[in-house]
Amino acid sequence: MRRAAVTLQSHWRGRSARRQLGAQHVAAVTVQAAWRCHVQRRAFCRQRRAAVRIQSHVRRRAGVARLTAARTAATVIQAAWRGHSTRTKMCQRAEAAVRVQAGWRGWATRSRFFAQKRAAVVIQAHARRRAAQSSFAEQRSAVVTLQAAWRGRAARLLARQVRAAIVIQKLVRGAAAQRQFIAARAAAIRIQSAWRCAEHRRRYKALQSATVRVQAAFRCYRGRSVFQRQRASAMTIQSAWRAHVDLLRWRTEVAKRRVAAVIIQAAVRSRRDRARYLKLRGAAVKVRTLRIISSAECSCPLLDHFHNRAS
Repeated sequence: MRRAAVTLQSHWRGRSARRQLGAQHVAAVTVQAAWRCHVQRRAFCRQRRAAVRIQSHVRRRAGVARLTAARTAATVIQAAWRGHSTRTKMCQRAEAAVRVQAGWRGWATRSRFFAQKRAAVVIQAHARRRAAQSSFAEQRSAVVTLQAAWRGRAARLLARQVRAAIVIQKLVRGAAAQRQFIAARAAAIRIQSAWRCAEHRRRYKALQSATVRVQAAFRCYRGRSVFQRQRASAMTIQSAWRAHVDLLRWRTEVAKRRVAAVIIQAAVRSRRDRARYLKLRGAAVKVRTLRIISSAECSCPLLDHFHNRAS
């Protein structure tokens, strides 16, 4: 009986131990499964957060790269256009300077030609008068010959004085015209530099405000697609380009009007100075002639008497 009881107790204890061990095994498996699920969930959350951060950094870096490329392209386009506009302006200024120089040289050449022509006409007239007086003196008397010689000498002196006065007037007018041209060119350069400075400041402010607006729009619509950002950038570049083209047209029109005004002013001043010079020269010639005639009449009344009788 005792052995049977021990056997039963041992079987019961073994069964209880196996049951307890099975329960502990199930509990351990449950705890391990829960712990592994927690570890996997935490690792998955970490990986997802890391992936989200990586994606945000990559997207931000790609956006910055696209913005930098667009800004670089806009800078290159602006530099090329400014170089082209500067070269165009320099060519226009060179052509205008060549035209002004050609007009001035033509006017100076014509003035010299007309002065030489008038001097030649005066010399020819005096020579013909001298020849006529010589032939008349040979036919009439020695008194007329002396009068003709005296008048020829006076005429030559007058011609020399007239030529000297013409040369002096030409030099003085040339120096005055050169000074006026240098002053006008310096004033034009100062005005152009001030205008360009103001224009560059206004353009810089416009570009700065445009850049601020583009940045605000980019930050506001950063979540939109690439196509919408490119379209907004294209529209901004087109508006800036049209404004720049309108500005160039306006500046070209102002330059043309300025050149036309300068040409008209030069023509009016040249005509006024030429008329004043002709009046002064005629008055000087008349006064000189009257002085020579009065001095000749006072010195040789007898010769004039014979000349009047002969004529």
